[in-house]
Amino acid sequence: MRLIGPAVLAFLLALAGSYVRWQDSGVFRELDYATFDWRLRLRPPVAPGDQVVILVIDDATLQRLGHWPPPRAELAATLEALGEAGAAVIALDLLLLEEATPAGDADPGHTLVTALHRSPKPVLAMAFGFAEPADITLADRLALASNAIPIVRTSPDAVDLLGEPAGAYLPFAPLGEIAALGHVNVFVEPDGELRFLAPAIRFDGAWHPSLPVQAAIRLLDLPRDAIVLDVGRSLRLGDVTAPLDRQSRLVLDPYGPPGTFPQHSLIDLLDGRLDPSLLAGRVVLVGATATGVRDRFGTAFHPQVPGVEIFANALDNLLTGRFIDRSTDVRHLDLALIALGTASGLLMLAPLPAPVLILIAGLLVALPFAIGAVALAFWGLWLNVVFATLGVVGTAGTALAWRAFRLYRRSRRSEARSRHLERYVPSLLRDRTAEGAALVERSQLAAILFCDLEGFTRAAETIDPDRLQPLLQSYYALVEKAASATSGVVAGFSGDGAMLIFGLPEPAADDPARAIQCGKTLLQAIPAWQKEAEAAGLGGLRLHVGINYGRVRIGHVGGGDQVQLTANGDVVNVASRLQAMTRETKTDMLVAATAVETTRAQQGDAATEGLTPLPPLQLRGRATKVAVWAWSAG
Repeated sequence: MRLIGPAVLAFLLALAGSYVRWQDSGVFRELDYATFDWRLRLRPPVAPGDQVVILVIDDATLQRLGHWPPPRAELAATLEALGEAGAAVIALDLLLLEEATPAGDADPGHTLVTALHRSPKPVLAMAFGFAEPADITLADRLALASNAIPIVRTSPDAVDLLGEPAGAYLPFAPLGEIAALGHVNVFVEPDGELRFLAPAIRFDGAWHPSLPVQAAIRLLDLPRDAIVLDVGRSLRLGDVTAPLDRQSRLVLDPYGPPGTFPQHSLIDLLDGRLDPSLLAGRVVLVGATATGVRDRFGTAFHPQVPGVEIFANALDNLLTGRFIDRSTDVRHLDLALIALGTASGLLMLAPLPAPVLILIAGLLVALPFAIGAVALAFWGLWLNVVFATLGVVGTAGTALAWRAFRLYRRSRRSEARSRHLERYVPSLLRDRTAEGAALVERSQLAAILFCDLEGFTRAAETIDPDRLQPLLQSYYALVEKAASATSGVVAGFSGDGAMLIFGLPEPAADDPARAIQCGKTLLQAIPAWQKEAEAAGLGGLRLHVGINYGRVRIGHVGGGDQVQLTANGDVVNVASRLQAMTRETKTDMLVAATAVETTRAQQGDAATEGLTPLPPLQLRGRATKVAVWAWSAG
């Protein structure tokens, strides 16, 4: 037990080190993402706010426009209509890289430029390229610089895995000078899901905001000193601070499957069928959902969510302050959860019944996930439950293994003690003794057998005790084998004599018959042992047996701490005297008539074949004679 504390501490330190080293790597990252998605789906439904509306270029719109990308004049009409409807901010999730579309425009770009000038707070999409360098004009660089985040700090925890883009793709001139710019780069995870957005990307020494961030800035009409990026930690937009992870990513808090946000067809707007009150005072995101031109990404709720709805979701997160926090501070909570999980596994050492421990083990394994689910639902915390679960499993498994080892060791010790004690308990009584059921002293019918080796005491005087003991042991084994074969109990050995009881643990009608058979078995087996004794210098030994049957008193003799099984009564005394009388009658075995008559009545005359009646014998210490039968091995 003294080693458990240091072992658990060492395991905890190793687990914490593994978390710091591999939390965002390989299978640990995949498990973290999977359990995060499960918790999102278990979270109560979240309704979006009313500040963001999506205007989609759907299949009906694309069919009316006739081709993709949409004509610039139609986009200009869209901007005019949105301005008339009272939209607060218009954000186009469309890359307008060319002044004219491939199909050709009657008035390429000019109408769109004019519409942008009249539009309320327009935001246009741009993109950074990471594969091949792209030429950037001076005008484009100035446009980018004017849209860069003004105040940037760098946290020491920041990690830049994205790197510097090779170039940038901006709207055709002079759109970048008229409207605010926001990048639309997205980066999916290895499993194909989009869980993070880059709220800003570093290029040319400055950090440039994303389309949702730029739209939020325009809607809130923030002064430049209210926009602060703390790289690797947070993004502050006025009174709202969005937590970022070490890679400066914003965790997307998805509200649900496609259609969670209000969506309207652009063609309905152009045809005047859309109620302007649905757009007034709101941020209107314009993007494509039409077949063949849409971009879609997987989330925890659906494998294909339109990109424009992803941006709407991120924008709503920024405007409502509903964030999922996976910042460095939350990583500290992860370590605390790991410590809690690891320590909780020690409950498996509690002295509780196995079913209770199994229930507790199941609850403990689920504990980190439950804590993570509650933390996400109520406080928006993304806790890493993988390493905490490993802590529970590791500690609980070790504790259970320790318990099992202790039980095994205790069982082995108990078995060893039992095997040792079994040598002192007759085999027929071992099960009852092991179950704690002591043999109650009582009067009952039983057959008693005494056996003794004539001439042993005299012969033993000349034999060294070390040579004598093996002979005695083999003799005792012979008696035990005969008793076991006939279900008799050896009550005790005394020198070269033994007392056997037939009728334990419970009396039976064939007790006298089995006693007679045991006597015959002994006398038939003794010649082989006699030859062994003669070879050792113990010649002239002869076995004598006396048997009686009747009511006896079964009990124990001893002082209390150490007792011995025995039987008392006249029946026992007579059996002992009969064994001694075999010397006078020149027979091997004398059996009281009560035992013979009971055997014959129960099993027939064949059961006493070989026994012959003798005249009644006068036994020492008795007033009346005893009827007996004799048997000799021949």
